[in-house]
Amino acid sequence: MQDQLSQLYTSAVDFISKSAEVVQNVYKQMAEKGQVSEEFLQEAEERKAELEAQVGKILERVAENLHIATTTQIHALQQRVETLEAEVKALKQTPQNK
Repeated sequence: MQDQLSQLYTSAVDFISKSAEVVQNVYKQMAEKGQVSEEFLQEAEERKAELEAQVGKILERVAENLHIATTTQIHALQQRVETLEAEVKALKQTPQNK
């Protein structure tokens, strides 16, 4: 079940990315032909950013429900590990009084 949900998550991300690219290319082509105003393209870009933010929030919730770590969480853990490694190294180098 976990694998199927992970595959669904990956497929959804791929679909959204590809859809956004296709729409953006269509808008650009229409603008080049004079079929769409620059105002329209600007509004489309703004809405695209809003949609990406909403999709990002949805995907974060899906990742949380699937118990999949996000990139931000992984980076935070890497920082913690590096800090702990530095602390351990410092402790090993400190002479101990017995």
